[in-house]
Amino acid sequence: MIQFLQRISLPFFNNQGSCIIQTAMECDEWLKKDFISLVKEGGKVDPAGLRKRIDRSYRLGFCIRRKETLAVAALKVPYKDYKQRMFYKAGVERLHLQFSYELGWCFTKENVRCKGCCSRIIEELFKNTGVPCYATCGYTNEVMQHILKKNGFVQEGQRFRGELEDLVLYVRR
Repeated sequence: MIQFLQRISLPFFNNQGSCIIQTAMECDEWLKKDFISLVKEGGKVDPAGLRKRIDRSYRLGFCIRRKETLAVAALKVPYKDYKQRMFYKAGVERLHLQFSYELGWCFTKENVRCKGCCSRIIEELFKNTGVPCYATCGYTNEVMQHILKKNGFVQEGQRFRGELEDLVLYVRR
């Protein structure tokens, strides 16, 4: 079945759930399809070319209970021009060279939100890695901003206009 890179019991699911972290190459096809489905459900990501971007990710994270994927997140390898553009828009372009990875595609199904799924995935994505990383987050998304701060991210630069909403840039060194 699934070859687990890491498998961690999640106490808030009465030991019926797992947090799975894998590279894109190790990830089974059905798991990738679940990942894509949830990211699309979030409605904040352009679906064109999503599969290709997922396949070039550093790590994919899943929260799964009873064969149902409840939440996802990833350490992405962003395209250079995209990364540079985000830092430029935030007014801190000089910092873009310090970060090779982007935390993103974080989405949790509505019925399990605020139960620690996303935060736990992020925690496990960074376990045993010291990779500097950045993330963008909706300016009004207080929950995600809290999760980022809880996981060692700090806001850099100014609020800027994204494709769908105003965003803020966070970094973790």
